[in-house]
Amino acid sequence: MRSQSKVISDLYQPFMDLRTKIHSQPQKTDIQKVIDFKSKHNSMLSNDIALRLDELVGTMRAFFKPVDLGQQLNRSKAIKDLDITAKIKSFSEQMNNDSKADIIVKEASELLFDIRTGILDVKSPFAGLELLDMSLKLEELLFQTAPSWEPKTLSGQLEKICALTTASAGSGYLELWEWNRISGVLNKGDEASLSLQELSLLLDTARAAVEWSASMVKANYQEIVIRYADFEPKTYGFIDDRIRGSIALHLGKTVGELGNFIARESALSNKVLDLPNQSSVRGLNPGYAFGELVVIDGSSEDIEVSSDKIYIFQRSPSDLKPVAGIATVAEGNMVSHVQLLARNLGIPNAALSDENLQDLKKFDGEMVFYAVSNKGNVILKLAGDMTETETKLFEKKERNTDKVAVPIEKIRLNNTKVLDMRTVDASDYGQLCGSKAANLGQLKKMFPNRLWRV
Repeated sequence: MRSQSKVISDLYQPFMDLRTKIHSQPQKTDIQKVIDFKSKHNSMLSNDIALRLDELVGTMRAFFKPVDLGQQLNRSKAIKDLDITAKIKSFSEQMNNDSKADIIVKEASELLFDIRTGILDVKSPFAGLELLDMSLKLEELLFQTAPSWEPKTLSGQLEKICALTTASAGSGYLELWEWNRISGVLNKGDEASLSLQELSLLLDTARAAVEWSASMVKANYQEIVIRYADFEPKTYGFIDDRIRGSIALHLGKTVGELGNFIARESALSNKVLDLPNQSSVRGLNPGYAFGELVVIDGSSEDIEVSSDKIYIFQRSPSDLKPVAGIATVAEGNMVSHVQLLARNLGIPNAALSDENLQDLKKFDGEMVFYAVSNKGNVILKLAGDMTETETKLFEKKERNTDKVAVPIEKIRLNNTKVLDMRTVDASDYGQLCGSKAANLGQLKKMFPNRLWRV
């Protein structure tokens, strides 16, 4: 879906809004939106684009096809006598009677976790494979259903975060020891009342779960991605695509919503130039930068970005390169392309409203100081308003040009044999050998009965 929608938006720019929606929060209702888009723009579409839209609709229908766990169970013969199979069967029957999104997400998450923790105890390799197939079906079900669970209360929001984190652990995106470290904190969301400090701790823990989930993908694929990227640069997009195709996408969005709530309740103050409505500006990735402010309203696909400038995007380009700082309208998901780039490279990143972007246009081209704190508040000020401390952050330090003189007259070049390290010590450094060999020889002389390894 993401690759097809990207190709269409590259060929026909008006599709960009829909493409952004499909990338960041795909839902079954998007199928009809694509159909309506094609109908509305039909007279302006080439045959190629019209065909690609039809192909996208076909892909989306296949993706959002209801998951039939009962059918999967009927094909799974090797696990019919396992205890977990009875749980799966009970869940499948419950789905047919109660299709509430919150119930499905919570129960499916627990099932996924039970499969993850129990699969190593299964002796039959065939049963193990069937359980893996079942876990993939549950992941598919969760990815489809999670957006439909829209909590109306803080308690519901915390429940959803806990469920999706459980699903992330059950899907293998969190190590079990990581889950054990954070589960006690996340399960506190069931309590009737939490202080703001406790909520902040829970938010930090949930953010850690999102970051760990993303890091798991990098740990498994980074090495081979680098290898393939030598001859196909597009390979770099694989990790982003894999993360946003997992339950971490919905977990990141839900955690972001909790962050917005805490920011409002704690009255975190932003200092963003002279913007009238600063409550909608929220920091996503901490850091600070100094550079020219560039405000881009509309499409940014053809913009050549510079690594020393700070960009405010209406919509970030699909292949954004490193920049000094970023802020984007409606890019608040912790696993969006922009946020993944920002976190990996330590780039300050924030989300803001379209109204904020329009107000910032008058500062386009100005040199500014931009900072995002760990708590999510944002500072954006003109260079002339920087404090002395802020200015010192960007002072260029004189490079020490003193050179180290190597005493070449002391080097003993007449020795052409391999040295026994028992015969050297610290006094031979720079004459017969380097520092490591000399120090190891010295240690051997000082402690002759100890075994020293190179």
